[in-house]
Amino acid sequence: MAVIQVKATELSCDSARLPEKYSIIGKVYGECVRQIPPYDVMTIPLTGSYLSIEELPKQGWLTDSTASFRIDYLEKGIYHLKAEYVGFDSCDTLIVLTEHTDTLRLVLPLCYEYISKYECSPELSRENIRKGHPYIKLIIPEDKEKEVRNHLFWKKYGVSYDSFYPLRKDGHLACYLSVPNFMLAAYNQEVFDYLDAQYGKIWRREVPDGILIFGLDKSSESSLIAHTTEKHLEVGVPVCYLNEQGDTIVPYGKYKFCQTDTIRNIGFVYGNKQDARIVCIDNQGKELFYVFKYDNGPDYIREGLFRIMDDKGLIGFADSLGNVVIKPQFKFAFPFEGNKAKVTLTGEQKEMPDRERREWASDKWQYINKKGELIQ
Repeated sequence: MAVIQVKATELSCDSARLPEKYSIIGKVYGECVRQIPPYDVMTIPLTGSYLSIEELPKQGWLTDSTASFRIDYLEKGIYHLKAEYVGFDSCDTLIVLTEHTDTLRLVLPLCYEYISKYECSPELSRENIRKGHPYIKLIIPEDKEKEVRNHLFWKKYGVSYDSFYPLRKDGHLACYLSVPNFMLAAYNQEVFDYLDAQYGKIWRREVPDGILIFGLDKSSESSLIAHTTEKHLEVGVPVCYLNEQGDTIVPYGKYKFCQTDTIRNIGFVYGNKQDARIVCIDNQGKELFYVFKYDNGPDYIREGLFRIMDDKGLIGFADSLGNVVIKPQFKFAFPFEGNKAKVTLTGEQKEMPDRERREWASDKWQYINKKGELIQ
């Protein structure tokens, strides 16, 4: 409850016969959610808001067409003023009425307690996660709902949305959004933390295009685009990488040349050394691992995986999003075929008779599955 000294306007009177009387004037506003980005809290005038004073229980007042009110014939003193409006929490104000002049501005808040208890809060989100039903709050364009609902993302990561806010082509929502962005973002953050713990941050790159998930910062999911000072972008020319905002993420000279012109998830570049190794980087320019070289370029993706290497030259496997699926540990490893790969922990590389090719030799070849487990 606020204690406010407000406008006390003296009414004309005959001071010889009547005590001085005063008026309280002001306006009543209500909080609501802006129905266009950024979907934050704004205030609007509330026409027809009901006001009452505890000390005057038999009287009441309404705001006019401009949301203004005026309460006349009050004596100096303390008053408990209450403003109410359907769909809003009430506003209780303790007023010390003096000769000082001021204008009272009452703001009726959204029903935050109700929203937190029944609609949207971190607690509700965690409860859904515990029940095995993590839901995401989001906005989907009207013409994309079917496409989004059938997207593999939901099944792959075990999340869904029980409802959504449809977006019309004119940029306005097709239904009323009653929960502000910051509360929707706080709800979703619990789901983000859950997914990060389960899958790392890679899931963020696979979110269906064209939707708005409250609180999800996708700035880290933008692409890197290769640029060169030469006339044509081709293998061997100096290159740098810029993000979609035009910032230089990978400067000229850091790598010898690039193998990937646009990096949405991962890309391949050649180290700037004499024995240049192929390096895998993500869309933030971060180096992830070395890539096994095959046919004078990065290893081909076979059955969703390609071969990678560590500093010691041991071989492992990663997927097309840059996740290390099987950490480097093998002396030699062939690509996956039929959901299995031929690998060995020991062996040597021998030169073939034509002296142009080499072969791997080992007497301890084994097969692994895509989990890195040995199979018969």
